[in-house]
Amino acid sequence: GSHIVITTIMFNFLAATLIVYLVVNVIGEPGVTETRAFARHAVIPYVHEALRALGFAAPTSPLNFTFFLALAVAVGVWALVYRSRLGYAIRTVGANPSAAVYAGLSPARLIMVAMTLSGALAGGLAVNEIMGVQHRLLLEFTSGYGFVGIAVALMGRAHPAGIIFAALLFGVLYQGGAELAFDMPAITRDMVVVIGGVIVLFAGALEGLFRRLAARLVALGAGLAAGRRVGTAGGGPAMDLASLLAVLDSAVRLSIPLLCACLAGLWSERSGVVDIGLEGKMLVAAFAAGAAAHASGSAAVGLLAGLVASVAFALVH
Repeated sequence: GSHIVITTIMFNFLAATLIVYLVVNVIGEPGVTETRAFARHAVIPYVHEALRALGFAAPTSPLNFTFFLALAVAVGVWALVYRSRLGYAIRTVGANPSAAVYAGLSPARLIMVAMTLSGALAGGLAVNEIMGVQHRLLLEFTSGYGFVGIAVALMGRAHPAGIIFAALLFGVLYQGGAELAFDMPAITRDMVVVIGGVIVLFAGALEGLFRRLAARLVALGAGLAAGRRVGTAGGGPAMDLASLLAVLDSAVRLSIPLLCACLAGLWSERSGVVDIGLEGKMLVAAFAAGAAAHASGSAAVGLLAGLVASVAFALVH
């Protein structure tokens, strides 16, 4: 009889406690809160390594091939949600369960299907961070992606296309904030969080209040731009191209887990379930993927194990 929000939050803590115990007392290295690095053939390769193999000069960055997998998943989610019978049925259940029952649909079955897909997508986030970036299992690798993903999905209007751009925006914001904090200590991470909150406030919560004003300003700006040419003049020191590319690569990498978290939350939201348990699914998937990849020496086996574990955890919800 407990509300789904309460149970999913509780599952986050259960998963976090379980992972802490396993990493510290069972599989972790003595004296540290992480495992030893995975074998090279058990991780997802970096994009810059592939580009260098093809003869291109690419700066070193944490961007890996899960970025392309995340984009493909976004397209697949769009097709399933808006261009399939299953997506229509899930949206019907989320909009009006009574009407769905009258139409012959089973809300319980469709919610289970939506939670299964949500779990698989949340597992993709864990695979990106553990097998694509860290190459080891460590504590607190999720960095609040599951909760930030809710805000990003709000900015993206719960649509896969909008979620992609919103995730990229927050990735650039977080990476840019980290670079600024390194160069200018007066700018702290808390300021980046505040800026992100202000963006969510104006783009989400106050969207209806300022929609007409924004439309008028956009129309006015378009008229001014059409009436005259705008010239630009360079000045000041330019940022090194290699450094800029490295920062952009890192920003894109940060957007991958946000994108996966948003797409995972999108499925459950469309079925009418407010799922706050994304962090728990990520942790369980990370442990399963890391253990399977390390034991088998195969990144594909680790990916499959992470998806299966995340789906199973989602169904327990």
